[in-house]
This record gives sequence, structure tokens and C-alpha cells, in this order.
Amino acid sequence: MSPPATNSLDRFARAISTSAGLDATLATVCYTSLLLHTHFSSGRAPSKLTKVAPALRNLYNLLEDTRVYTRLTGLVTLYAAIRETWETRQQDLVSDVLLRTSLVSVTLFQLLENIALLVQQNVLRSRRLSQSEGWLWTASNKFWLASLLCDLARLARARQLGFRDDSGAPGTGGVSGPDVETPLQIDGEVDSQEKQWWKELLVTAASFPLATNWSFPEGESPVSEALVAGAGLVGGLIMLKDAIRDAV
Repeated sequence: MSPPATNSLDRFARAISTSAGLDATLATVCYTSLLLHTHFSSGRAPSKLTKVAPALRNLYNLLEDTRVYTRLTGLVTLYAAIRETWETRQQDLVSDVLLRTSLVSVTLFQLLENIALLVQQNVLRSRRLSQSEGWLWTASNKFWLASLLCDLARLARARQLGFRDDSGAPGTGGVSGPDVETPLQIDGEVDSQEKQWWKELLVTAASFPLATNWSFPEGESPVSEALVAGAGLVGGLIMLKDAIRDAV
């Protein structure tokens, strides 16, 4: 029987072999580095640790750039979600509109981010695009912020509806015959949906300071570096935990 440490390492190795697991790992290390940099640069840390702060900042910049590079294929992975959403409709009109608007917004975010990156790396060499590089970065994150606002509204709507879904489950009624769900099964489904709801709320809320920060030109953001680091770390840890749990 393999020791627990070996099993954990195996699951982690399988997790980072996926795109979601790799991004979660990079985000966790990235924002941990930024959080440490912020603390060590505050003047409250010993001088030996203060000297490490610039290296931590450089590590953060490197990993954040890496995450942006790996998202170049993001439009491809979004395609499946776009197709599935446009082929099906949710029973609740408000939830359906919010979901579609969020998906359009995150698609525009990814498109503009890709263009900004290609301009930055001189792959796209138009003078007009070069002059618009800063706008492209901030505009892309404004669309990300818009998608997060839609997600928060959609989560609030789900809470209002009691976590009902389109499959006929808790609270929708109309099911009869041998497949009817017992009250215990319904309670279990509601508990599971509520746990998923809280997790989505935490990830969305953690992403909000990041999207807000990058929606402003460099140096003009009202969001502190410590808040960006802390929020990013919370989101990264939640996603990493899910990636390791799903690794099989």
C-alpha cells in the first residue's frame, strides 16, 4: 500500500498535467510570491528577508506572464462552453440572460487579452495597435469584470430560486413514478448545490479585486497590492484543491 504522501504527490502530478491544474498551481505560487513580497517590502520584516523581496516580485511577474501566455488558447477551450450555452436554455430567463452575457464578456476579455499580448510581443506590428496596447489590456479586464458582475448576479438569482435547476430537481416538482426523488435525496442535492454555490461565490469574489485592479492603467488602481495578492491566493488555493480532488 502506497504511503499517503506518495498518493498525494501522485494526485498533484496528475492535477498539474491538466490546464486547470497547471493554472491553479501557477496562481497559488504566483500570489504567494506577491503576498510575501508585499510583506517583506513593508519594512516590518528582518533586513535579510527584505533583500529577498525583489526576487519574489520578479517571480510573481514571471508566473503571471506565464499564465497570460498559457491563456492564448483560451478561445479554443471557450468554444465548447459557448456552443453548449447557445444550444440550450435555462428555465429561468434571468439566469439564462446573465449566463449568456457573462460568457460573451469573458470571450471578449480573452480576445482582447490575446491581441494585447501579441502586440506586446511584436507579433502584431501595426502602429495603431501598438499605440492602443495599454487600452487593450485595461479593456480586456473590464470585460472580465463585467463577466464577474454577471456571475455574482446569477449566483444571487440561484440563491433566490433555492438552487433549483433545469433537470427537475429540488423545488421544481412534477416528477412521478419509480424515479421520484425522496425528501432525503432532495435534501442531499440541495446541500451539494449549496456547497458548489459557496465555492463559486468565493472564487468569483476573489477574482473581483484582480479584475478591478487591472481595469485601470498601471499605477492608477485603487486596489492595494496586498489585496490583489490575498484575493489571488484564495482563488488559486480553491482551484488547486478542486484540481487535486478531481485528479484520477
